[in-house]
Amino acid sequence: MKRLLLLLITISIFRVAAYSQIDKVLSAGSLNENNNYSKMPKPTESTYFITGQKFKPFAATDIKGNKIDLNSLAGKVVVINFWFIACAPCVMEIPGLNKVAAKYANDPNVVFIAVAMDDKNAIEQFIKTNPFGYHLINSGIPFAALYKIHLFPTNVVLDKQGKVLFHSSGYALNTPYWIGRSIEEAKQKNL
Repeated sequence: MKRLLLLLITISIFRVAAYSQIDKVLSAGSLNENNNYSKMPKPTESTYFITGQKFKPFAATDIKGNKIDLNSLAGKVVVINFWFIACAPCVMEIPGLNKVAAKYANDPNVVFIAVAMDDKNAIEQFIKTNPFGYHLINSGIPFAALYKIHLFPTNVVLDKQGKVLFHSSGYALNTPYWIGRSIEEAKQKNL
């Protein structure tokens, strides 16, 4: 019992320290070349997708009642994040993901979708104190299972043809930078 308590305290201390470090880095500036993100190694590719492979589409409804159908998003760049509330790395990357989503908020040709494993009520409570600038799809376990995703967070950027352009699993400080870079690359393809 004492070991379990000690382990929980240690994990809590680590989470607080990690959150404070990430906040310092994210508040230092935008996600651009000047922050040395481009000099960091590219985030680890996920094992669930292959770059250039057509992404198997899905359809769902987000927590606001909007229908999201990947088939209807042909010709748009689509960014998808698979996550859950109790996943510390997932929560840690949200501020950076929000910065990327904010940059493209007025671009109708870039769509951001977050597939949460949690139920709608849990997500609604969570976003009251942790806003997330993506379309939020709840109860996403079947979607994660469709792609055999079991490591979170997992991020995917699809080009205008629905092919995987970027994909990563796990937390990396420069994931938002690479998502933004991939969006720009996708927008330049087939102009």
